[in-house]
Amino acid sequence: MSEPIKYSDKKVAELKQLCKDRYISGYSSKNKDDLIKLLEEYDKPVEESSTIDASLNKIKEVLENPQAQKELLYLYRISQGEYTFRGTTGSEIGISREKDLVAVLKYYLGNDIDVSIHNKLEEDFLMYTDKISVKHATLDKNKEIAIKAKWTADAKKAAEAITKFINKRNNINMLIVVFDMVNNQIIIHCIKYNIINELIAIHGKLAFNSSTGTNNRGIEYSKKIVDEFCKKSYFTITIPNANIKTDIIDPIQRRCDLLTKCRLDTLPESAPPS
Repeated sequence: MSEPIKYSDKKVAELKQLCKDRYISGYSSKNKDDLIKLLEEYDKPVEESSTIDASLNKIKEVLENPQAQKELLYLYRISQGEYTFRGTTGSEIGISREKDLVAVLKYYLGNDIDVSIHNKLEEDFLMYTDKISVKHATLDKNKEIAIKAKWTADAKKAAEAITKFINKRNNINMLIVVFDMVNNQIIIHCIKYNIINELIAIHGKLAFNSSTGTNNRGIEYSKKIVDEFCKKSYFTITIPNANIKTDIIDPIQRRCDLLTKCRLDTLPESAPPS
């Protein structure tokens, strides 16, 4: 283990650089004593929120409910039909599946869940005041899953993002939803943010895979760290008989059929003229 940094031996410019590297805000106008306080506060272990167990247990209770599971599969089938075109499922299905899961939780938990989250934020919803991110993945033929950490095609931005993941304290819990179509099941893992922080701190840059350029997959969590996330999950739920195949025709033809059935006098007044 490396020796702790002796901040009192550092110059103001060096302390400010340490704050910048750790993504600590509000340091630019601070004097040396205040900069040291900021850094020492950052170094303290992150304490769990007082509501975290209650939040995650509420989510667990819903996702263990057979009726909620049935309804979730129903929504997943709709997304499968909507984002499958000419036999290929588009990347947009990930966002749709996130909405499916959050919708089921919202349906059961009501105002305990806040879904009015800006789409630029990492979290997908708040349970009470606890941040939750939802990740969906499909088990491939090698029994591996790819979990996206961040979308970017820029090599510099990818490197900066990985540094930020490593240095910035994370307070976002994660739900990883794995589609295992070979065994016809869906497995949901819930990982607390302190476990995520701990494992990323241990593995550093090896916690991530990054590719840039055309058709890149952005930044993904490495297979090793995803395996460790799942092994240290707060809860794991398996939904058996998870058939999400659908007989819905492709989305373009479905819309054409809807237009055929639609009469002019039933169109909304705001509809554009034909």
